[in-house]
Amino acid sequence: MVILCVPRQGTPRRALPLMQKSPPRNRVPTWATRLAWLIALWTASVATLAVVAGVLRVVMHAAGLST
Repeated sequence: MVILCVPRQGTPRRALPLMQKSPPRNRVPTWATRLAWLIALWTASVATLAVVAGVLRVVMHAAGLST
């Protein structure tokens, strides 16, 4: 295998499986599960924005840029 025109060095090794082999599940998430994920992601993004805004306020206040 050549990546970025650099040949692979060393002896080939057997890769370790990262996940157990199991039969595929064809379960479709319910609307409640999707709604819960939507609410969780929205809440996390709003909380992150609030933290960033708070940090910016503290930095601006420390720099003397407050009114």
